[in-house]
Amino acid sequence: MLYMRALSIMANIRRLTRKKLGEILLAQGLVTNEQVQEVISEQENTGELSGEIFVRWDYASEYDIACAVATQFSTPFIRCTSYKIPRDVITLLPPPFMRRHLIVPIDKFGDTLAVVIAGPIEDDAIVDQLEEITQSSIQVYIGTVSDVKAAIEQIETRLKTKQPPAPQPPQDQTPPASP
Repeated sequence: MLYMRALSIMANIRRLTRKKLGEILLAQGLVTNEQVQEVISEQENTGELSGEIFVRWDYASEYDIACAVATQFSTPFIRCTSYKIPRDVITLLPPPFMRRHLIVPIDKFGDTLAVVIAGPIEDDAIVDQLEEITQSSIQVYIGTVSDVKAAIEQIETRLKTKQPPAPQPPQDQTPPASP
């Protein structure tokens, strides 16, 4: 846990020096400076997340935003819908929690749970909560909102689907003894 806290402190330092989403999109040539300024103005007026505004106004795609966020947080981008998530992993988080935080667990390696997050992470509280719920260290990946929502729907469907009945032991086919 000490190692995880040290990483958390480093992440906080990185957070202070990281580029803003609009700067990353601009540097990648995906938006213009004028578009960034328009989005900033809209964000100041509405409080909406800048990534949502870029997508809503068709300045950038959802994929572009997710990749830029991955760059911003130095976190890998993953398309979680391409994974077959193990059944023991899909039961680690309740679906309402996944929907509220736009988080989907995708795999577990020893005591480390890999999750894909599409929602904003304002602080380390959500990772701490995940660690507490799952009793695991958390490895975070970034995904698109639509991929995470689709993966959550797939998980909910799998959880509702009944498991095939367990095989029954063979019935004793010996005829009853005659009196």
